[in-house]
Amino acid sequence: MKWILIFFTFIIFSLPHPTTAQSYISELTITHTERVTYANWDSTYTRILTTSDDGTIRMSDAQSGDMLWERENNSSMSGASWNPDKSLIATWTTDNQILLIDTEIGSITDRLTTGNPVKNGLWKSDGTAFVFYDDHILNIQTVNDQLFSDGIFALESPETILSVQWNMDESQILVLDESNHLTIWDLTSQEMLVTYTFPQDTTGVAQSTDATRLVSWGTDSGVIFWLVADDEIQRVDTVRHTRTFVIGAKWVMSDTQLLTWGADETARLWDVASGNQLLQFKHTDWVTGANLNADGTKLVTWAYQFAYVWDVATGDLIRQALHDNLVSGAILNGDETRLLTWGWDGKARVWNLEG
Repeated sequence: MKWILIFFTFIIFSLPHPTTAQSYISELTITHTERVTYANWDSTYTRILTTSDDGTIRMSDAQSGDMLWERENNSSMSGASWNPDKSLIATWTTDNQILLIDTEIGSITDRLTTGNPVKNGLWKSDGTAFVFYDDHILNIQTVNDQLFSDGIFALESPETILSVQWNMDESQILVLDESNHLTIWDLTSQEMLVTYTFPQDTTGVAQSTDATRLVSWGTDSGVIFWLVADDEIQRVDTVRHTRTFVIGAKWVMSDTQLLTWGADETARLWDVASGNQLLQFKHTDWVTGANLNADGTKLVTWAYQFAYVWDVATGDLIRQALHDNLVSGAILNGDETRLLTWGWDGKARVWNLEG
């Protein structure tokens, strides 16, 4: 029932919305013919990687926008993940393939065929392993010399997998499924350590860095803090958005604060110790994603066709960016002078924050 509610609300949300008559001129635009499914800077912030439903993965110069290389596929490039040193890309396609691509020249170094289209993938922090999953199957594959090597873990879930995350030291993998169970697996013994059951309306769970706390959110307006002790969880506190469901949450500032965002058109920062709201950032539509920079001074959010950069100290809006359709994500460059955004209009755009 919760997914039916989300689906119909999303349809309403996706209908055209009026925008104000302002001038939104990006510094740089990278154009695909269909939705951009992933974008990110390289480690030097001089190149930009994009993938698209048009079946292409492309590397572009971050100053001129010129294409450095491009690879094509017969089906959608539905996502990508850059390895930690940005030397290798894993990208997955809707025709059941995962490709490893050398970032310098764009050559395909290896490919892996999966049983079903991959939903998401993430690297181990040292780049030696890659986790990927579809609705019911999770695999962890080692990567050596730009090639897939041994499989080190496999899991078949009877329930639809919603999300997967590493624990802090990457010795465990956390799997949340649609039946509201978070299962933690030990990768050395390949044994299930514990399963926690969350309220029926749960759509997301995140573990604190030290693994002593969890936070969950879902289709009601609540975000719940949980204390983990002796393989049990105890509900500690609940903070609330004003209405409808929370879309996401993440621990920030060394787990002393929580960042949340939702369909009530707000992003919020909370003090974890007290449960008090520190800041609220009001938007004109659902907030579908948010990131806080490392020192907690800038907040990046996106809502419908817009991306925003906020000054956390004052609450002032630093920059507002506009796409022609839904914005899928936004990320600052290293010195935080430029903002990269991408979306359903087939565009990735770079915006100057200094002008």
